[in-house]
Amino acid sequence: MRVEDTLAIHERLFAYSEAIDQQRFDQLDGVFTADAQLDFRQTGGPACALPEMQVFLGEELRRYRRLQHFISNVRVRFDDGNAALATARSYVLAQHGYLVEGRMRFFQLGGEYADTLCRTPEGWRITARVLHL
Repeated sequence: MRVEDTLAIHERLFAYSEAIDQQRFDQLDGVFTADAQLDFRQTGGPACALPEMQVFLGEELRRYRRLQHFISNVRVRFDDGNAALATARSYVLAQHGYLVEGRMRFFQLGGEYADTLCRTPEGWRITARVLHL
């Protein structure tokens, strides 16, 4: 088992959640490769490259006062033919808090991320992500 690589991949997944929850979408540059493709169509979002997704998330999520993305059940598989490639699947439970007539309201969204990753000189980065509901 490649424990160090597995932990580094877990850290990238958690860094995504932290960036989203803090609405610091520029920090996603340290989670994904510059040419990463993301597909959030099952949640009504787009399928697009990272820069377009950063814009979409910034516009879509700004109405929320609180965001919490919980990542669990992470399964990492390494490519037998290339030590710098991997896939990961993880559950996500996302809590969204918004203000209505002075009171906080919440809703949850659950799903699974299917990620493709590669090891870069800066560390592991996601090259593709599909969000499944």
